[in-house]
Amino acid sequence: TPIQLEEFESVFRHFDRDDSNSLHEIEFGAALASLGLVFSEEEMHDYFMETSGGRDEVTFEQFIRFMVDVTEDQNTAEQVFQSFREVADGKPYVTEMDLRHSLVPDEVID
Repeated sequence: TPIQLEEFESVFRHFDRDDSNSLHEIEFGAALASLGLVFSEEEMHDYFMETSGGRDEVTFEQFIRFMVDVTEDQNTAEQVFQSFREVADGKPYVTEMDLRHSLVPDEVID
């Protein structure tokens, strides 16, 4: 969303202390942590290397692309969870009848 993009830009600018339009690995990790994305050291290093293309810094564009990918995955998970709640109609489980009532194709149910 536009609000998320503004937040990502604000966080990037905050941690880009030298105004180089890039974040080094420690800054990248701190920026992600400030957005609630906390990973192990190894995971963080892997994400940094993947995002930076093996370089020693992540550009603003790379950071935004990474954040969009991460938040798209979260939104998808939230949407799936919401869909299950709607199909379950308040119950903590989904029955075959719930699926049929929700017009889920038979081949998916079977």
